[in-house]
Amino acid sequence: MCKSELTLRTLALVFTCANALAPLAWCSSTLVPRSAVFSEPDVTVVRLSPDAASVAYIAMNDTHPEQRVRSLADASDDRRVDEGEAGNVQNLWWTEEDKAQLIDQRTSADGTHLFLHRQDGSNPVDLTPIAGASATLAKNSRAVPGRIVAEISDKKSNMRELYTIDLASNERTLLAEMKDLSRIHLDDQLQPRVAERPRLDGSVELLRRTESGSWDRFRTLGPDLTGVLGVVGLRGDGKSLYVVDNAGRDRAALFEVNVSTGEEQLLAEDPDADIRPVAMLDPQTGEAISASANFGALRRYHLRKDVADGFSFLQRALKGDVAVSDVSADGRTWLVVPMDGGPTRYFTYQRDSERVVPLMPMYKSLADHAFGRRLGRVVEVRDGLKFPVHIYLPPSEKGDVPAKPLPTMIFVHGGPGIAYPWDSWTTNRVLQLLANRGYAVVRVEFRGAGGMGKKVWEAGAFEWGGAAYHDVLDITSWAVREKIADKNRIGIFGWSYGGYMAMHALTQPDNPYACGISMYGVSDLGVLLAQNKLFFRKRIADERTPEGTRILQDQSPINHVENLTAPLLMTNGGEDQIIPHKTQADPFVEKAKARNAPLTYLFYPDEPHDYRRAENWVSFWAVAERFLAEHIGGQCEPYGDDLRGATSMQVIAGEQFVPGLPEAV
Repeated sequence: MCKSELTLRTLALVFTCANALAPLAWCSSTLVPRSAVFSEPDVTVVRLSPDAASVAYIAMNDTHPEQRVRSLADASDDRRVDEGEAGNVQNLWWTEEDKAQLIDQRTSADGTHLFLHRQDGSNPVDLTPIAGASATLAKNSRAVPGRIVAEISDKKSNMRELYTIDLASNERTLLAEMKDLSRIHLDDQLQPRVAERPRLDGSVELLRRTESGSWDRFRTLGPDLTGVLGVVGLRGDGKSLYVVDNAGRDRAALFEVNVSTGEEQLLAEDPDADIRPVAMLDPQTGEAISASANFGALRRYHLRKDVADGFSFLQRALKGDVAVSDVSADGRTWLVVPMDGGPTRYFTYQRDSERVVPLMPMYKSLADHAFGRRLGRVVEVRDGLKFPVHIYLPPSEKGDVPAKPLPTMIFVHGGPGIAYPWDSWTTNRVLQLLANRGYAVVRVEFRGAGGMGKKVWEAGAFEWGGAAYHDVLDITSWAVREKIADKNRIGIFGWSYGGYMAMHALTQPDNPYACGISMYGVSDLGVLLAQNKLFFRKRIADERTPEGTRILQDQSPINHVENLTAPLLMTNGGEDQIIPHKTQADPFVEKAKARNAPLTYLFYPDEPHDYRRAENWVSFWAVAERFLAEHIGGQCEPYGDDLRGATSMQVIAGEQFVPGLPEAV
């Protein structure tokens, strides 16, 4: 346990620990609390009304989510609109009318239904009163006021269908059967125009609706194994489809495709990265007006000057990149979110008056805390490939590099082949926690990851622990050369594939890392390969060949436990079906224990792959903070009661390698 030992004028309270500490390691109660960093959101969905007079949002309380409406002219005019309703609201939308009404998606024992909240304050109307069915809004349109299209899935009949619903009479009319279609795109007249049909190889067929009502294939996307391709939207008149595609090219680009002829026009491309499979659409016409890519920094490609001017103003006003979450019917008011690596906050942007007004934070407990700056860089590795990196610096650091090299954590994301989300708070909260504790955090990319084109992805084949590991090493060396990282105080961490990389790095001779953290990482590539031979024989190794056998031997951490001399903190969940602890973590831990390796293993019996419960995130990082403070000298929040109570954490091995852990549990 941490004991109060001294008080500094510049700090409210500083704790040193009873155990011997590494230089500069100390525990402080003035840090951003872990419980706040890993708290559940207070707001989950925010929708701007078509007339920009108000926002509807879902607010979380102790019992269940509430549906609320707030006036943009008077923030005190904030009222709940679903008082007394059964079930939990999951999503909500405004109808596209002059006097907009609210539709919410609500889940109960009877299924997931859509409810209409009328302006007159009368009781909500169940628009989809089908027992056991699941419904969601497919589309509404200002061109067809008073009607919506809902997608309804009925488990009893095993049917998925689109229905037109009259909001005045609640009458439902069958519009289209989904059958083997994953999605149907509707024009502004609420008529089916384009459909998507997935294929077993991971590709998606794009189908046009014929005059007879049948579907005719006119384009195929993929196969897409990295999550970079997709339909962005259908123009309101139904004549053009916007797609992000990489057919016949290295990097995915945004195209406008004529639905009738199949002819395409290139709208946006990036020299280094795939265009992201999202785009900003004009609310009146459905025309694509802005696209983006990410390569160290967010790169925007505006297709209209007034949109470019709006983003330029926002970047100056909010001191960084922003995302547009919603747009009013006339396009003159935007709901925007800063993309700075911090917790989500909503602002309104009134384009005519050039006013940016704070609206609400997604996490109230974090609203008054300062978070670290995120910087984008591009690093060239030994064979000439270039990768984007993000650097998170402590809030006290104001320059582009720290005043002096810092204890540093290298973060390797999961996947590894997908285009991993780079502005998700689920990931960024851990990076910001570490920055708040005084670390520099370097989030790396590497060959085999998605979002940087086919060549980079293909270069990762059979290189999980080979050239991809060299990429991580080269970026680590770069961080030292740039005076970001103190070469003697560098750790490596990640989850899933990132957890594998941490284990692999620490079991390689002459690695530069003083410690590592592996969350549900892979220790035995051969075991993972056996779970999906068809795919992994093309990515990890082909075990039927001598070369494949060598790769599995060389690149599996479990085969090199004798090299584990730096402390390693591991965790796994008992419900993890992707990286089962019995075949991955447990054998590695037993081999490490037999060699008296400095390994600590925390087990969470109720967690799947990617932990869900906030209490377990809090308890794990309570231990991880103290672990890192001991081994590379950052700051830590005292354990408090974080290792007791609601958490399911079990210490399986190595409690002696984390100061205060035996007493704290």
